Amino acid sequence: MSKHFEDPVEEAKSLATEKRYDESAAAFGKIFEKDPRDSAALRELAFVMRDLGQSQLALSLLADSVNTNTPDVATLRQIAIILRAQNRLDEAADFMISALAHDQTNEELFEETQLLLKQIGRESELFSNTEETPSAP
Repeated sequence: MSKHFEDPVEEAKSLATEKRYDESAAAFGKIFEKDPRDSAALRELAFVMRDLGQSQLALSLLADSVNTNTPDVATLRQIAIILRAQNRLDEAADFMISALAHDQTNEELFEETQLLLKQIGRESELFSNTEETPSAP
């Protein structure tokens, strides 16, 4: 029995969770036909790709979606999560710093960035407030 979804991104994500990958791909395809730069859909598709062991494809999707003038904080954070999972901590830190520069009031993001920077010995960078978006991984 299929569920009814108001949000097509949630439907595509749910289908992937249910391991109905062909249907999920078709649902994501419909979303991207309407808006090829849909950042929420790109993030969710990247999570699906990561979960399927396709981390490089996930990073590529996310990197292609980053607008360097006004980057989406959630996308920058997701790139950092994938890089951390690959033990690419310095690159992950660069993306976390950039995300924090664009959302300085997010306490959870601040704490996560602080922990990562402390882990790699770069905690002094936390307060430099750079707004430069790192280049794609």
